[in-house]
Amino acid sequence: MAPNTMKLTASKSSKLSHRSLIESQLKKTKLQNQGYIDKKLPEYYLPSEQAIVNEINQEKLLKEEEFDKQQKLQLLNYDCRIYDDLDLELEADGGVDDYLAEYYGSKREDPLITALNQIQLSQFDNNYPPIAKGGLTKKSKLEIETKREAYPRLVLVNQLYSVFPSNPTFVDQAIQKLVDTGKIKQLRINHKDFHDNVVIKNEDYMTIVETFSDDGNVSNFSKFLTENRSANNVTLKDSEKYGFRIDDLISKGLLNISTGKSTINTENYYLSVPNIGGFLKLIQESKKFVFKVIGTTKWKEALESKLEERWNYKNRKWYYFKGLNLKWVLSYCAGAGTLEVFNTPVGKGWKITGK
Repeated sequence: MAPNTMKLTASKSSKLSHRSLIESQLKKTKLQNQGYIDKKLPEYYLPSEQAIVNEINQEKLLKEEEFDKQQKLQLLNYDCRIYDDLDLELEADGGVDDYLAEYYGSKREDPLITALNQIQLSQFDNNYPPIAKGGLTKKSKLEIETKREAYPRLVLVNQLYSVFPSNPTFVDQAIQKLVDTGKIKQLRINHKDFHDNVVIKNEDYMTIVETFSDDGNVSNFSKFLTENRSANNVTLKDSEKYGFRIDDLISKGLLNISTGKSTINTENYYLSVPNIGGFLKLIQESKKFVFKVIGTTKWKEALESKLEERWNYKNRKWYYFKGLNLKWVLSYCAGAGTLEVFNTPVGKGWKITGK
């Protein structure tokens, strides 16, 4: 009987094209010339290979020429809104108390709540590409929907600053008043790569808590929140009074340890939400992409329309950013002061500030 033999073949993902091999060799030669690795004798290419080398070099030359020809965008003014359909003002002659008094007891909605709702609604695009070749697959669409449902309904304070750019202090005061009246909660994010406060409507936060309704410990925590609608943190005394365990709530993502503390034996714990890690990652990755696109331009600026093109290229918006709208990311960057927006004759422009 002939011995069994095994035939090994390379998978499709392990195969390299002729061009990619040559590009790898070109990179190696460049590193040799720059002294990063030991120099060797010059590489010689076959005529067919030399044609690919020439093509690669020509592409690089064209990109360099295109970069050198880039002109600064013509700045008209800074009088532009990120959200075109949001024309709101945060003003009151008597300060924030008069401002809030004007809306409480009336049928008009508080502009800050209006802005919060609009930012939430604008976060994701619900117009999915078709399930077809070149679009999404049923599996990928389901994965995107599942991810999005898991993200908490949060709004970054910096996004509210972007809606009211001339009133950041007033925004802070208005937020605190809304916290004090139990309409919203402000969460402090204790993360090494993220330093911003976020807000969530009280009803949205309680909806998250109620998903643990069959848990006795969380029920006691829910009672504490109901009786203390303005609470943004809890203490050990609160835990003892209402009978909930701090460590259990931390493990469920409903609390986090105070900034700068590394042990559970601390006095204050901030409210948090489950799955916030995925939410923060989405923000960081989308922000990183925007800065990469703008940062590779000569003047560190780009038209919003060009950013949209790159954002939507080959369904990147869906596969990488789960259908996140670019404007949602830009509003965060503008409020943080890392990007500035301005009007040009051909649309909005965005520029890196260097902050």
